[in-house]
Order: sequence, then structure tokens, then C-alpha cells
Amino acid sequence: MELERLLPRLTVLHDRIRARVGEALSRGAAARGDDPSSEEARVAEEGAGDVTFAIDVPAEEEVDRFAEELAREIPIAVVSEGTGLRTYGRGDPAWRLVVDPIDGTRNLSHDMRSGWVLSALAEERGDETSLRHVRACVQSELPCLDRRSAEVLTAVRGGGVRRVRKDLETGRESGARAIVAPNRVPLDHGFFVFFKFSPEDRRAIAGIEEEFLRRLCDERGADRRTLYDDQYICNAGQLHLLATRRYRFVCDLRGVVGDALGVRNVTSKPYDVCCSLIAEEAGCPLVRPDGSPFDPPLDVEHRISFAAYANEATRAALEPLLRDALDRFLSAPGAGR
Repeated sequence: MELERLLPRLTVLHDRIRARVGEALSRGAAARGDDPSSEEARVAEEGAGDVTFAIDVPAEEEVDRFAEELAREIPIAVVSEGTGLRTYGRGDPAWRLVVDPIDGTRNLSHDMRSGWVLSALAEERGDETSLRHVRACVQSELPCLDRRSAEVLTAVRGGGVRRVRKDLETGRESGARAIVAPNRVPLDHGFFVFFKFSPEDRRAIAGIEEEFLRRLCDERGADRRTLYDDQYICNAGQLHLLATRRYRFVCDLRGVVGDALGVRNVTSKPYDVCCSLIAEEAGCPLVRPDGSPFDPPLDVEHRISFAAYANEATRAALEPLLRDALDRFLSAPGAGR
């Protein structure tokens, strides 16, 4: 099945997941003003890639149902946070579908911030299948309870990014436009985010952040009063804010810092960034923290770290500061080297 026929099918999957999740939220604890940790936010099980919360279960069910339906037409390999890698249908699949049914579960289940449905189609290359093989992706918003619309972003490699807003009552789309990174952005008056919500690595990452920001002010002339932080527990949400010009820079160092400290901390996995093609097509570079190409295998196991920038000019200015701050941490006693 050609990519042009597969891509619209993914939006159907996203609509199904949004409906199931919205139904669960509307009759759940957050809607009643109770503590969601007793219901939607409770741990249901240990998934193949991360903890599976109760609200994730109906979303994962929709992924399995979708894959079984699609397999009646073509064989498909599916990577999902809850189940890992599975092949549906007979024969050798030409495509690998990577799905994160809910990225941002922690915020969404407490009705604090949107989650996102992520799906990416990659050329199936067996164990060699990696992020560079992604040819198209869809990222759809799972809004909080009081919202009646959701953003949907679609990217095709070499074809740019399309952003629309979908009315959740009528299904109508409006405001279609492309996303393109600005040519110039200031090196202050914006959000410069080091992702550090986990207690076991927070102090170490904060130290790297402090060194980075100090040099940003001292060497690049940034106004320290206008360097803002934001802890959105959702890689897809972070990259959305970067691509849509709210963030200047976002960096997830949990993998490299945890490995250096010798702790098995919670890190991002490849499915969390399977829609990074959106940032790439928008002109926002996404690389490893040391500046080398970011191309993780599309599985549920690899611990990843990345840095993403508002545009290439921002990367040129900030990347040396990040590399130096990270190198200083890694060379310090007790950092695992």
C-alpha cells in the first residue's frame, strides 16, 4: 500500500484514540474534581517501553484493533509503547508503524495539559530500522476537558508540515497552514528548556543547565531576566512548542546523564520522538546533545537524549555552550568516567 493511502488512515486511528481517551476523561476523577491518581493516573502495568497508566489501556486497544484491520490488506510491523514490536498479517511488511498512543499521560490524566497521539510510518528495514527511515508522520492533540478543538500536524519527508485545527464536535478542519522556522530569533526573551522532571537526575541536569545559562548571558549577551523554563512532561508537546515558535531550545539529557551517573532513570524512548520529522521539516534541527546526528533505532528499548533548536542560527550559537557544559559534567569525578 502506498504512503499516500496509508497516511489518511492514521488520522482515523488518531480520531478513535481521541474519542476513547476523551470518554474516559469525561467520566473520570479529574472531571469530578477528585484525585486522578486513584483512576486514570494509576499504574496499570509495566509496558514494553515504559509504565502503562490506566488511561493508556483503551488507547493501546485502539492501536491493536487498527493494526489487525490494516493487516487484512497488507502486512505491517507495529512498534507501540505498551506491546513492543509486533508483526500483523502474512508476509514481509514494507512499513513499520511506530505509535505512541498517549504522549503526555501524566499531565493529561490530571487535566493539566494536552497529551498527544503520535504515529510515524517508516520503511521496514528489520533491526536496522531507525528514525531516518520515517517517511511521514501524524501528531494529534489530546486536549484537556474544557477544550473543543485539537491541533493536528502532518509531515511528509521533503514535503513540509501541515497544521490544522479540528473541531471535535463537527470534525471540521480549519486554519490549515504550513509551519516554517523563523530565520532569526533572539537568544533571550523565550523558553530554554532542560527536561528534568525525574528526581534521580534533576540535580545533575540543573547543574548543566546553570552552566549553560551562565555562559549564554556572559558570552552571548542574553538578558538573564528573560530566560524562561517550562517542564512539559511530553516530548511531543515540547517539540510542538519548538516548531510553533514558543520554545527557543529544548534539551533532554536524561539518557546521557543517567548513564554517566550509573542510575536507571526514566528516559525518553524512540517512540516519544517518532514524529520529530515535524520539527525537522519545519526547519528546527534535532540532534544528539554533542551535535552528532540523531538517529535512534525505532524500538521500545533504547534510552535517548537529544537537543533541539528553533533554527540553524540558534543551534550555531547555543550548541557549543551545551557541549562544553555537558563535557564539564561528564569529566567531573563521580560522573561515570
